[in-house]
Amino acid sequence: MISENMTKILALVKLANNKVEGRTKFQKLVYILKNKGVNFKHKFNYHYFGPYSADLQLEIEELVDQGILIEKSFNPYIYQIKEEWLKNINTDMLKNKKTLIEYLNSRDYQELELIATIYYLVNTSIKDEKIIRNKLNILKPNLTHKIDSAFKIYNNLQKNKA
Repeated sequence: MISENMTKILALVKLANNKVEGRTKFQKLVYILKNKGVNFKHKFNYHYFGPYSADLQLEIEELVDQGILIEKSFNPYIYQIKEEWLKNINTDMLKNKKTLIEYLNSRDYQELELIATIYYLVNTSIKDEKIIRNKLNILKPNLTHKIDSAFKIYNNLQKNKA
């Protein structure tokens, strides 16, 4: 049986031109979309690569086990909906997020990792950009060269209510 969350996961993949590259990117796409108003029920905690949901990973694995979602074990993993299922995936619940999904999916996973971490910090009541930047420098020392770009994208996402 496919849950409501799983249906949204599949709709996300379909609207991402049926290809999400990487487990980290998948997690960050869902987390950012959740912060943009998509009603994903997954709970996220902070881990090394930013917000992470064990529930989400289990549902992705279940969709793979059911043969609906294909997981190709490259570096990074590639997720696609199996061709015979593709036409049956209803995207209505995410249709108004199609442009956002395509845009986010076109970004590299490290930018999404930073953007998701910004959302996470804001959700823990840290609102001051300078403090967030300092925390990002501590949490993500390998990504400091991308912080400005991530903030630019985050600020644009905040301006655009879609």
